[in-house]
Amino acid sequence: MNFTAESRIIASFTFIAFLVLGAWTGVEALIYRSRIVPFESVGGRVLLLLVPVVATAVAFQATRSTEVSWAKSLGGAAVLLGLLSTMAGLVYLVTNV
Repeated sequence: MNFTAESRIIASFTFIAFLVLGAWTGVEALIYRSRIVPFESVGGRVLLLLVPVVATAVAFQATRSTEVSWAKSLGGAAVLLGLLSTMAGLVYLVTNV
């Protein structure tokens, strides 16, 4: 599927904003229910931590490839919120181990 850079920025920003606002338990429930990786293992915890890292990488790549000024601004905000969300993920993992 070939999405525009602007749509990837909007999707990344929305997802990262939900993580910053406290959707960690929902993401944890999705990973736990999928049973791809046993959540009690280290792999499940690392998978939970990789969620904001991947969303931040998508936002960063899309921000660099767009030419629209509003998308560059929103992408920059998404990248900064993604870094904040990654740090929040570390805190969430440390407190819930």
